[in-house]
Amino acid sequence: MRRWAALIAVVVGCAEDVPEPPATLVMGIELPVPFNPAFFTLAFDPRDSLVMSDTVRLVRVTATGTTSLVGTEQLATNPEFGSDSDGELLVGGQVPALFRLTGDNALVQLGPAPPALPFFAPVGTPAGNHHIDVRAPFGPHVLAAGGTTWDPGPDMRRTLRAPDGTLFAIRDGGIVRFAGDDTTTVITGCAFAGPNCGLLALGGFDGADRLYVAEPDATEIRVIDLAGTVETLDLPSELVVVDVRATPQLTAVLAKNPARENELTVWLIVDGAFERVALVGESFDGFPNRLVADHAGNMYVQHAHRLDALLLRGGGS
Repeated sequence: MRRWAALIAVVVGCAEDVPEPPATLVMGIELPVPFNPAFFTLAFDPRDSLVMSDTVRLVRVTATGTTSLVGTEQLATNPEFGSDSDGELLVGGQVPALFRLTGDNALVQLGPAPPALPFFAPVGTPAGNHHIDVRAPFGPHVLAAGGTTWDPGPDMRRTLRAPDGTLFAIRDGGIVRFAGDDTTTVITGCAFAGPNCGLLALGGFDGADRLYVAEPDATEIRVIDLAGTVETLDLPSELVVVDVRATPQLTAVLAKNPARENELTVWLIVDGAFERVALVGESFDGFPNRLVADHAGNMYVQHAHRLDALLLRGGGS
C-alpha cells in the first residue's frame, strides 16, 4: 500500500478550470479489495485510525498495511459503522447486537439483540441513548441509557457531529441540534428539499460554523448558519452533486457531469465560488465514490479503490 506517494496530475481542459487549482489530490491508501462492494464502508475512530472490513475481520488500515482485529469475524459481513457520544466507533449491521469498538480493539456489546436484522445508522446521543434503524417494517429504535430493551424511537438515520462534538440530525422535517440532555433545538426547516427533508444529507461545518447540505444529483448546495439563514450555491455548468463535505480547513464537492458520461470532478468552495481541483477516476464495480473527512479535518476522496488526500496548495489541509 502507498500513502502520499505522488501527486495526481490535475487535468485541464474545461472552461471552468483555473490556471492554478487551489488544491491537489495526493495518492493515498490503496484499500483492501473485498469481493463485495458493500464491504467498502469505512470510518475513522477518534484517534483517526481508519477501520473497515476485509470480509474476514475488521481491520485497521495504515500506510504500510492492514492489521486484523482478532474477534471481529462476526462483524466482517457488511458492517455498519456509527459513532458513540464520545466519538468512539459503533459497529453492527448483520449481527444480533450493537457493539462499541474501543481504541484498544475491545468490543463491548450495548444492550440486547435488536428486533430484527439488518440494522443501520447506529448513533449515540449526548444523554447516553443509542439509536438504530431496523429493517422494515420495524423502523427506528432506541436503547435508553441504562435500558434493557430496544423500543420504537425517532428517525436518527441522518446525523452529524460538529468539530466540537455537538450532535446534529435531520428529523421531524428540520435540522436540529442536540443538547446534553438530548433536548433538541431546530436550526431550520428543510421544506426546500421536500417532505421529511427529502434525501438531504448533512455534509459538515466549515470554519465559519456554516453547515453544508445537499441531495444526490442536485444542482445546488445549501449553506446554513446557526441562526437558520439558508444560502443557495448553484453548481457550475451541467454538474450535479455526488457528495459534499465541509471541515474547518476546506469545503469540497465531488460532482458528476451527466453530459460527459458522468465524468467525476473534485471542486473546492472558496468564498462561495467553485474552483476545480481535479478529474478523478471512477470505479465501475459498485465501489462508492464519495468524500470522507477525519476528525482532524483532513479531507479524502474515496474512489477507484483508493482513499486520496485533498491538500490545499502550500501544504495546508
